[in-house]
Amino acid sequence: MNIVKQSKGSSSRFLRKRPFFFGKNKTSFHSYLISMIFASWLATYLELIPTGKQLYTFQARPFADIFPIDIRFTLIGIPAFTLFMLLALAKMNFLQRSLFLIMLGLIMVMVEQISGRMGWIVYSEQWQHIYSFFGYPAFILVIFFFFKWCESARGTY
Repeated sequence: MNIVKQSKGSSSRFLRKRPFFFGKNKTSFHSYLISMIFASWLATYLELIPTGKQLYTFQARPFADIFPIDIRFTLIGIPAFTLFMLLALAKMNFLQRSLFLIMLGLIMVMVEQISGRMGWIVYSEQWQHIYSFFGYPAFILVIFFFFKWCESARGTY
């Protein structure tokens, strides 16, 4: 709300309100939403590969007779994780992103081991946690590049 009008002869810039949460405009919201849906879809298919090869299994999962993966993770966890990652990565430069993705890989290896100890996931002998060290950052990079592509296609990035 502007109380005072800016003078026509004034050389100062008019300050517009900036959106609070999602980027530059409403189309940015659509890019986040489309990226979250794409991430959920991609994660579902990527989870089917190691579960199909019996590299790991999810112990307590809904609809176990229908889905070999935990659909709570792919329908709720991955979109929330993706939103957080995109919001964080969009504000970083190249070096910060690189360090952040390395730390993400290390954290996900630890999370995997903790979830294995808690009995949520059972890993086979062939599973190597190094797969997650490289896999999660690669997944997030693919999603981030997809997000940037969505933003550039709409002309907002």
